[in-house]
Amino acid sequence: MQARGIISEHPAPGLFRDSRPAAPEAEKLEALFRDSLPAYPANPQAHQDYVNWLRDSLKMLYYDQEQQRQLEAKLRAAMEQWSESLPEEIEPRLW
Repeated sequence: MQARGIISEHPAPGLFRDSRPAAPEAEKLEALFRDSLPAYPANPQAHQDYVNWLRDSLKMLYYDQEQQRQLEAKLRAAMEQWSESLPEEIEPRLW
């Protein structure tokens, strides 16, 4: 999966601003997730990877409040999509 390659090139953020992927890379990664999840909604690993990437993004220290709200809304939507696509999965229901 292409998204996993980008994630491995840009690991979870640390305390330094330099650890964040460049905006075009983050946009590309998000576009890959947006395209892949509807293409095969029954893939639990794709949902989990996207949710983990959003959670890691929320841990970054340099987002302002508006960016935080946007990421939280994306995470909420990702959890809802995961729950609808795979009703037997427990994690999105506990969130």
